[in-house]
Amino acid sequence: MIKYLNLILCILLMTPATLVQAAEMTAVNSCNVNYSVDIVDSKTIKGTGNNEKPVELYVNEQFVEETIVNDGEYLFSLSTALEDEDKVKLISENNILSIDYKIDAENTKSFDDIYQCEKTEESSESDDKDATETEDTADDKEATDISESNGNKEDELEVANEEKEIATRSTTERQFEAGKCPTAEEYNTSKSNLIGSVISKSVTGEVRCVSTADEFNKAIDDRNVEVILFTNDISTDRNQYIYSNYNQKILDGNGYSLNIGSSRLYNTSISEITVMNFSNLSTTNSHRDNGMFRSNYPSQLRLKDVAFNGGHIGASWESVLHVYGNVTINASADYAAYYRFYEIHDGANFTVNGARGGLYAQSNNKENLDLNGIRVGENAVVNVTANNGVALYSRGVYQKYVESGANSRLSLKSLNSNAVQFSDDKDFFITAHHDGEIILESLNSPVTSQGIGAITMDDHGSLIVRKTGNSNAPLFSTNSAVTLNVYYPNVVDFDNMNGPIFPTENVLKTFNVNYVSMEGYATQNKTPDYKTNMLNGSFTMSGNTTNADSSIKKVAPNFNQEFKSTLKRIRMIGDIKVNIKVNEPVTDESTKITGTATANRKIKMLNTRTNKVYETTSDNTGKFTFNNIPIGDLKGDDKLKFFVVVDKYEIPSAEVIVEGTILELLPVEDIVFKDTKITNVPESIIKRKSNPHKVKVRSTKKSDFSVSVYSKTPLTHTNGIDQLKNALYFVKNKDFKLIEGEVNRQTVGKKSDATKSGDEFHFNFNEDEGILLKTNPATAQRGSYQSTLVWTLTDGP
Repeated sequence: MIKYLNLILCILLMTPATLVQAAEMTAVNSCNVNYSVDIVDSKTIKGTGNNEKPVELYVNEQFVEETIVNDGEYLFSLSTALEDEDKVKLISENNILSIDYKIDAENTKSFDDIYQCEKTEESSESDDKDATETEDTADDKEATDISESNGNKEDELEVANEEKEIATRSTTERQFEAGKCPTAEEYNTSKSNLIGSVISKSVTGEVRCVSTADEFNKAIDDRNVEVILFTNDISTDRNQYIYSNYNQKILDGNGYSLNIGSSRLYNTSISEITVMNFSNLSTTNSHRDNGMFRSNYPSQLRLKDVAFNGGHIGASWESVLHVYGNVTINASADYAAYYRFYEIHDGANFTVNGARGGLYAQSNNKENLDLNGIRVGENAVVNVTANNGVALYSRGVYQKYVESGANSRLSLKSLNSNAVQFSDDKDFFITAHHDGEIILESLNSPVTSQGIGAITMDDHGSLIVRKTGNSNAPLFSTNSAVTLNVYYPNVVDFDNMNGPIFPTENVLKTFNVNYVSMEGYATQNKTPDYKTNMLNGSFTMSGNTTNADSSIKKVAPNFNQEFKSTLKRIRMIGDIKVNIKVNEPVTDESTKITGTATANRKIKMLNTRTNKVYETTSDNTGKFTFNNIPIGDLKGDDKLKFFVVVDKYEIPSAEVIVEGTILELLPVEDIVFKDTKITNVPESIIKRKSNPHKVKVRSTKKSDFSVSVYSKTPLTHTNGIDQLKNALYFVKNKDFKLIEGEVNRQTVGKKSDATKSGDEFHFNFNEDEGILLKTNPATAQRGSYQSTLVWTLTDGP
């Protein structure tokens, strides 16, 4: 691929004039500058900084461009939009600001510190003398030495920059520092994304910063304090009541720890308690009615980003424990927590290590919350391990729930007891939603209950129930009726090393299955003894008797004889037969995608980068077409997932990677050289007016490329007669290469040399590199000279 670009190269030659010696470096002082960055949208970045100072922009560690702070502000308008998770970094005056860009999130950051600033002209000699006696001046002297030397000082400056970057990251881990206690308004601003969830409502009371045990004890007891913000690790050993006039109390660890010895914090009147950002919480209090946080008032205890080590986190039969972010509980008490219900919110990572039991869920009749147990939101991971007890023990007057949300994983594991124990006759429900997973594993029966139950796995949900012990106990120890709804699961796996799946008593277990194939294992062999094709229908198990309906027996005539509750293992796998073939290649310039699939079915295509979904329908021959795909929707390396829709289920059937085909040289800016005086100095180097000079290539192809350049003619005077021959050079690494005439074509760079930003590759040349002039000005006539450069983009090595 070849592109030609005409450039006007001008050099203005003036009459001789007296040369002026370059001004000496201006002295510097230290001053405060508040640097900030605000990513307004995917193509606009602005902020504040020190006036007339350059700001460099990097995306994913690749240099993008540079601008200058004017009137205290800077602005970048990007040609390529930022994408989710892009790492944005700005550097100015040794200051580094870094942000992981998030779509629809707050992308702002500020940093106050001491920076090098030019001394004003009004500074007096006495001021200079005073300044030399300060530590700041010593730092300034070192900075000046670095700028005057090309030796090891450059390495020292690079190390200093790295240390500065680390310091900045450390500061952001602790959002507030001692001596900078925020107002309620400032605190609300900093936590705006948490208000309405982790923090129930905006803060209107006092934000109290504490760094000692005495300060903490007074703040927890003060009704006017709504937020206690830690600025130090604190240890105390005093039973305290939690009070607030605002119906909420927030303990914000700010990255620090709280140890209350053998004590507890007691709530008798507040509906909302939020505890977040603690590197460690601890108490040795193991009493089942206390722990660290005790409440006899119906309330919500909200934990976010905390680690607990000690007796147990708290108790309240009337209340709900909420989990956000990363929460770990290492407990030595009988159970790690005692609450009515456990609500694990979207995206959370919750780990419980119980030296004895795991979670205790009990209800009293003090609040209108008619459930017990645990519920996990979407895209969350929960691991509860009980080393010497039940992983989830639930009792009380309400229904029992174990529920995993879409794309979440809930593991309840006991090393010597039951995974789940429902200790009364209330109904229980075990449910995994779309791509959710529940794992119940224990030494004894993983599920024990006296109540009627419903187990539902739908839309690729998974349920693994496994007994690891050698006793003859059943997998499900329940003598009440249980209904199992298994609708196109990922897998449902009932695995008992010894003993049956269900008790031998004649209590009905009803299975409703759709789009399921089954495997039965009479022994612990790795291969099944019985298998079926896809089933849609119902069957029951009662004692050792199985009774399937006609639709199942039509597919598996011996089903009743082969699949009994006395099997060691039963596996049910989602099974919908579909086919799809996408016609390739699919490129980033495709506006239509075709293929074949099961006839008369809805076909969906998902771009995993943009999460955009496209829909079409196959005809009665199976052919399908996605038409009118907008230009720009597809990019090289995009992953496209194709689904065939059967009833309400979307069956993943094919994946295609989009091929990049774009390779183009973007317009290169004209090069204008600095005005030059006529002097008799051989081989004078004449530089460009604007720097850095950039050559940009847009490429989505996997292959390599290179860019070359030559001038069609020598620099020619506008009179059309006079020329500056052998004056145009391409310079890299101080190596001057003549570019006059096609025989002197020079390679500007290869793909591996370029800086990548999205689909663009940049060759950036500072004032000492790129296209420069080397000539004797005395051989020139006064006036302007110009020539035309030919840039060539070559596809391949």
